[in-house]
Amino acid sequence: MDVKQIAETIYRQFGGRRAAAMIGMYAVGYRKNKDGNAEFSFKFKAGRKANYCAIVLTPDDLYDMVIERVSLRQAGMHRREVARHEGIFFDQLQPLFEDATGLCLSL
Repeated sequence: MDVKQIAETIYRQFGGRRAAAMIGMYAVGYRKNKDGNAEFSFKFKAGRKANYCAIVLTPDDLYDMVIERVSLRQAGMHRREVARHEGIFFDQLQPLFEDATGLCLSL
């Protein structure tokens, strides 16, 4: 499977268009990270605690998810990690994201 297909699968597992609409998802991207694993990342508008999320598919077929607050300052970009979850299953993506950000991905 190529990186784009993996990113599309992660997007669907995360909640797809409904979740994207609920949090104002934008700047969606995918790439191979430095370890060669597929990474799906996005920014979102709805969050006060956080506004950036990256999800990586590990070789064990599990996910690592990092949620951050990214802001621009005079000195450059500032990143503050809000939550990090490693070795999680696909069905844990939504609840862990909701717990870390206080946002709902579905009604």
